[in-house]
Amino acid sequence: MATPSVWGKANTAVQIATIIAVLLGTFESMKPYMHGLYVVHVCIFTLASLTLISGIDYLAKALKSYEDGALLKPATD
Repeated sequence: MATPSVWGKANTAVQIATIIAVLLGTFESMKPYMHGLYVVHVCIFTLASLTLISGIDYLAKALKSYEDGALLKPATD
């Protein structure tokens, strides 16, 4: 079983930041600040990048486990 990685945790943190940025951008008083800084665009680009990196990391771990035979052994409790 894959354990959480730093990339996955960073991805989760950026997901939360992106949601907050999008929600703040809906307030009329925050629009001038959010638009000028392109905060939402930066968050979405960072989120997409971290999602890709995290996915590759988990895939590499899964392939390593498969090559080591760990995925073929029966689970023990």
